[in-house]
Amino acid sequence: MSSLADLLLLALPVLLLSLIAGLGLGFAVLMSDGKASIRRASRIVAFINLGSILPLVAFAVSAEAVDVRGMFAFAAAAFAVVGGMGLRFPARFDD
Repeated sequence: MSSLADLLLLALPVLLLSLIAGLGLGFAVLMSDGKASIRRASRIVAFINLGSILPLVAFAVSAEAVDVRGMFAFAAAAFAVVGGMGLRFPARFDD
């Protein structure tokens, strides 16, 4: 379990970039009035963000310190919100 936690800590910068990209693409969909390529990219990044929730929740449950548990739970909630926005914003422009 320790090696998995280390792997997740190494992946946190990539996960953060995914979170920022998802937020940016969600707003780009709104600004471009639903351009098809941006909608597709927003959905792909949204699925990546939603897929990141399970490992974060697993580490939140297995964490020993309360502070670390709260950090992973908050990160999972942030990924859920941004992932949901990444799926909801393009859906507004579907025909």
